[in-house]
Amino acid sequence: MPPFALFAVTFVFAALGQGYQDAQANVFVAGLEGAHRWLGLIHASYSAGCLVGPLLAALVATHTDEWMYFYLVPGGLGLLNLLLAWWAFKEHVCISISWSSNTSPTNDSNADSTTSTWTEMKLTLQCRPVWLLSLFYFFYLGAAITVGGWLVEYLVQERKGDLSRVGYVPTGYFGGIMLGRLLLAEPAHRLGEKPVILVCSLCCLALQIVFWRVNNIIADSVVVSVFGFLSGPFFASLCKRLLLTPAGLIFVVAQAGGTVFPAVTGAIASKAGVSVLQPILVGLIALMGLSWAFVPSVDRKRD
Repeated sequence: MPPFALFAVTFVFAALGQGYQDAQANVFVAGLEGAHRWLGLIHASYSAGCLVGPLLAALVATHTDEWMYFYLVPGGLGLLNLLLAWWAFKEHVCISISWSSNTSPTNDSNADSTTSTWTEMKLTLQCRPVWLLSLFYFFYLGAAITVGGWLVEYLVQERKGDLSRVGYVPTGYFGGIMLGRLLLAEPAHRLGEKPVILVCSLCCLALQIVFWRVNNIIADSVVVSVFGFLSGPFFASLCKRLLLTPAGLIFVVAQAGGTVFPAVTGAIASKAGVSVLQPILVGLIALMGLSWAFVPSVDRKRD
């Protein structure tokens, strides 16, 4: 059995790799033709992984005492992911070697590139719509990951549910997200991202309040699945005209939300109980919808 400190450190490297790939993949796909469809697809694939992962973990845990065998699955998937990424971008993975003794043009080119990068970053940080979009995704991913991480604990502690049964409720949640990302991305693009996402945000807020006030595990399971479905098109709402640097900033801020709020919820719950989950989620969803309301509409040609 490895020491716990080493076990914890491995998550740092896993998170670094996942965070880098998530940000770069989103930026790359956001620049493709029909980006809303492809963003919906890659995020639906992500949700499918979130759906299957807990089921695999439960399967391993119930069939062997060696729980660490579960990590053979993500290890194998990580290797497969590396091979697929290399295959997808193999034409762009190369090392350029210059044999020229005159390095002045290269140095000048690097200096110009650095100046251009800093200028673009400065303009990005001064752009109000970029910060509004960043706030929206900051609160959205914070709420989404907090729900996924604390849902079972809430149902067990507050609803007195049986762990062997409520442990599968997140499957409906992530399944709803997956279907929403597959089925709602195109209607949102056709009807207009601004009104569709605003309506979905209001519906998610209403559903979260119902989940809070209705003390019924079956009803809660249905509500959280519909909640996941309606939040599906949120990540597919970025347009192709969004530049790489702003898109990168938006996704980095979004990942920060997904890191901060589950941890904050845990810290508060350790003192006040897991019942604090509901008001925290209501606040996050309200702030999410409010930040989206201030995002300016984009008038562009529909595919």
